[in-house]
Amino acid sequence: MALTMSDDRAFSLGRPTTVALVALVVAALAVLFVRQASRMPTELRVAALTEKNPTVLLDRQAGVVQSASGIEDIVAQEVVDLPVEDSFLSPDLEDVFRVGDGVEGWDQLTSITGVAFDLRGNLYIADVSAAGTGVGLKILVVDAEGEFVAKFGRAGEGPGEWRETSGRMVLFPEGRVVVPDGGHGAYHIFGPDGVFNRMVRMPGMGADPLPARRRIIDERSRILKAGHDNSILSYLPMATQVVERSSSPGVNALSITRTHGRRRVERIVLDQDEARVELLVTGWTPPNISTDMVFVPKFLFSRLPGGGIALSDSSAYAIKIADSTGQVRRVLRRALPRRPVTEQIRENYRARRLEAARAEVQAASERADDLGVAVRRAILGVPARTVDSYVRSQIERVKFYSEIPLVDNLWTTWDGNLWVRRTPTLGYPSELNGIGKLGATPSPVDVITSEGRYLGTIPAEWAITPAAFGPGGLVAFVETDEMGTPIVVVQRLQYQAR
Repeated sequence: MALTMSDDRAFSLGRPTTVALVALVVAALAVLFVRQASRMPTELRVAALTEKNPTVLLDRQAGVVQSASGIEDIVAQEVVDLPVEDSFLSPDLEDVFRVGDGVEGWDQLTSITGVAFDLRGNLYIADVSAAGTGVGLKILVVDAEGEFVAKFGRAGEGPGEWRETSGRMVLFPEGRVVVPDGGHGAYHIFGPDGVFNRMVRMPGMGADPLPARRRIIDERSRILKAGHDNSILSYLPMATQVVERSSSPGVNALSITRTHGRRRVERIVLDQDEARVELLVTGWTPPNISTDMVFVPKFLFSRLPGGGIALSDSSAYAIKIADSTGQVRRVLRRALPRRPVTEQIRENYRARRLEAARAEVQAASERADDLGVAVRRAILGVPARTVDSYVRSQIERVKFYSEIPLVDNLWTTWDGNLWVRRTPTLGYPSELNGIGKLGATPSPVDVITSEGRYLGTIPAEWAITPAAFGPGGLVAFVETDEMGTPIVVVQRLQYQAR
């Protein structure tokens, strides 16, 4: 759907008919109800069809032959086949401290958007005042014992003050904090104590306000991670494209649409007044996919010590290890059973999504914040059956990839080991977007080294989802108390799981 944007940021959705009222429901729930993010086809550096199998692509940058389901053969790099049988590993977590109970006043948290450790074990927490936005972003710093160090960040027009952020931060090991600000078109850089250092302009920022606004939208979805030296690793899952620009006198409006970005990791270098962007590595793009398709293999990446990265881009269990130049040097594989999508899977998935969507509509309408007010106004006078019918139609339109991917998430520990969360054997991948999106369910986590040594598997019953890894085996988790208030729990891993 194309959205018409004007200077007051209003969206034109047509006359207030019943259909339009239903559309307002979707607009009011935009934070919760965004179509499931899959991946649009993008160019491979070198790709060619083979005569034997027209669905097979040759990606010479990665050195692998890949089919629609994943990696089939390796052309020119080391391949490590990991054991097929699980050897269970207990993380034996030891409590260190907790932040967020509000007892001290400074540790009251509202909606956490980022967590990271520096090399001293200090914990940095990005927190916003409204869920799903960057409004009211504050960054709280506590030491390795959970004691207060600093709290900084505010909206404004001056240096070190942000106009419009997504609520995210990037933390470098020595304690430098980078906050992207699409409103200013710049990156704010702070020292470990929260003192503002400097601003670096985002690349390609001009005086034209419309492209700048498009960049603001893009920055909300961009994935950023600390890179090597003075750079940030960047991946844009969803990109904004201009459909039509208004030519009416006195009207400064832009019609846009959202498409899926290129599956590649870029390096944003911050060593000058304006940032530079360099291509690091391009991932494999599954063929014949669309924006309304689920089970599309995720594009996952995580930084390794020394500047390399680990990434997963196919339905198979195949973790690529790339060096600091982006050259894939190694592939770590596990020959786990594939899961072709059957009609039974399709029916079960739709049923679960519909149940989750109904619960989200109900929960959103009961909220006391601005979103809840908007939802109640939007559905006023619209029969519940009409709203439910619309939600059902959106879910029934979902298309399915040919198989369920085996890898659901990927992290690297401070020591450089990989944590690979597998998709539940009888479940589905976790989803970040979509009407009735399915959250993460307990699933096994494999612990392996980047050289290909299998250390073990943390059983699904641990339901472990790390928010950040730190030095000395530190790991942070984001939980909620009985009132729904977020709390950061810091624990220490046993040596083998680090």
